[in-house]
Amino acid sequence: MYVIGLEDIILDRLRKAVHWSSGRDREWGYRLLLMYLENLDLNYLTSQFENDSEKAEFRIWFDEAVSEKDRKLN
Repeated sequence: MYVIGLEDIILDRLRKAVHWSSGRDREWGYRLLLMYLENLDLNYLTSQFENDSEKAEFRIWFDEAVSEKDRKLN
């Protein structure tokens, strides 16, 4: 049996959001990032970007997720 990691699922959603302008994938990729932010291997995730567009989109998601987590704590 083959098991895919959560990071790979987020990368798949990120790529669909960037390359296909998929709003649904953008939403679900961000939601997964937000829900599991503390448990993700961010070094692995960020090492797998294929281009600057993916890196830029992920930065938007990441910054928003960190801000949202901070708002919930305060």
